[in-house]
Amino acid sequence: MIRKIQRDTLMAELQSLRALLIGAEGAAPLTALSLKARLAGVEEELSALEREMRLTGEVAIFFTGKRVQGSRGIDAEFATNSLRHYQDLVSKTVLHRLRGPLAQRGPLKEREVARLNITGTAPGSFGFVLEEDGADQSPLFPTAVKEAMEQVTELLKAFSSPEEAAFASAFDDLDPRTLKSLKDLLEDLNESEATMRLVEGDREVSLDRQSVERAAERASQSRVDEREVEIEGRLIGIGPTRRTFEFRREDTGDVLTGRVDSQLSGAFLRRVTESPVEIGERRVARMLVRETERRGASPRITYTLLNLSDESAADEDIADFDDDQADGA
Repeated sequence: MIRKIQRDTLMAELQSLRALLIGAEGAAPLTALSLKARLAGVEEELSALEREMRLTGEVAIFFTGKRVQGSRGIDAEFATNSLRHYQDLVSKTVLHRLRGPLAQRGPLKEREVARLNITGTAPGSFGFVLEEDGADQSPLFPTAVKEAMEQVTELLKAFSSPEEAAFASAFDDLDPRTLKSLKDLLEDLNESEATMRLVEGDREVSLDRQSVERAAERASQSRVDEREVEIEGRLIGIGPTRRTFEFRREDTGDVLTGRVDSQLSGAFLRRVTESPVEIGERRVARMLVRETERRGASPRITYTLLNLSDESAADEDIADFDDDQADGA
């Protein structure tokens, strides 16, 4: 059972037992004795639950709406589509965390690393319990799937939040293909006039009709474009602690600033920072150029440094990219 659901169930039973025990004290000693024994058992289960470390991914997803018949049944097509979109969100989040920027087109390799299994239905409104494949194993650290599930939960919470700042912060880290899967999920929920509640680990997020409409509108009005380019120029500064860089383009003289990709090792950053040969010398920077546009904000271009080498670059992509943006402005 999902940790939060299990805790909530035990807490509800604990409160009920305490109330019954008050009425049974003195009047029904045998009943009181039995209630005390069960009360002690529930308290021990809660204590054990708090000590337990769950390191694999699991989530309960509940649906309500016109496609759902209470806890009795759910439209098969709606349920299949919704779970598929959620699986896509988790898969793409895992692959992005493990492999970096995703290919813009084509099938994604290694999707099996994030495969989820339906292991049961959840009580209450109709819901499903999903666990990552291999959840019966005992990892030493939280798995990539567990961390991706947490990220997806926070993403849905941010997109549905009334706070614009929460949405903007979450949107800034989205890649195009993950945004597409998020749009698909929210569009299906909105068109089906459905609501959704996710319970994952100790987290819970509920999307009522207003929240679903808000999140779907934000997703539909958001755009993310990414492309990798090579730029000739000179590295003029790098911050290994904050993982930031400054790079002067050879063709225009403009100084580009941004983040250093997490895939670059600390040893690489220290070498670049400490070596006078690296700083100021002509180099080829491979960068991820990212353009984002969301409702109520101007388009924004950011740069992420993926690699730095002394190989020659015969690439005018960045100039073409800038021209495209100027033509479309």
